[in-house]
Amino acid sequence: MRNSQRSLFVSPIWLGLLGIALGLVLALAAYAIGKALRPPQILRGAMLNPPIPAVDFNLLAEHDQNITLYEYRGQPVLLAFSCQNCPRSATLMSKLTQVKSGASGNNYSVEVIVVNLNPERESIQSFAEFIHAFDTDFVAVSGNLRDVTDIAHSYDVYFGYAQNDFVESNPLIFLIDAQGYWRSVYPLNMSTADINSDIEIIWQDR
Repeated sequence: MRNSQRSLFVSPIWLGLLGIALGLVLALAAYAIGKALRPPQILRGAMLNPPIPAVDFNLLAEHDQNITLYEYRGQPVLLAFSCQNCPRSATLMSKLTQVKSGASGNNYSVEVIVVNLNPERESIQSFAEFIHAFDTDFVAVSGNLRDVTDIAHSYDVYFGYAQNDFVESNPLIFLIDAQGYWRSVYPLNMSTADINSDIEIIWQDR
């Protein structure tokens, strides 16, 4: 009789817990379905539709350590290519600084990685010093000329020398999402507000 009464007393508790657990499962399922069915957000930059996996690399950073793009999975990345002698390097660095500052001020973040286009004439130390004059959190990377050229070409970035003057294609900024997909491209004349708007969208979808 006592066991029967105890069963009657405990059963409603377990039923309540089961109901809570079932409710959580249904809520998570509804969220996942809703996210899957939600139409893709329209970015303001030149969108890649569909997005494609960003080309990974293994390049030398400061202090003789190698880094890969894959290491930055889980957060948005702005990727750029430049050098100290690039004609529009200061303009590009200033734009990246403004964008990163705007992201921090709006409670989301983005990593900035800049690849050295002139590795034969600029050491990783001097290139990093140049980059860090704009923002000490920027990641400067370099490598041998062949590797840098292959990586740059995979992002449609072209460069070289003509009569000892460095020549580059139009500097671009590439947005890579937290899953490692190349999502959008921005020219230098793209507004900081538009780039930050896209980063915020990518941040929310990470």
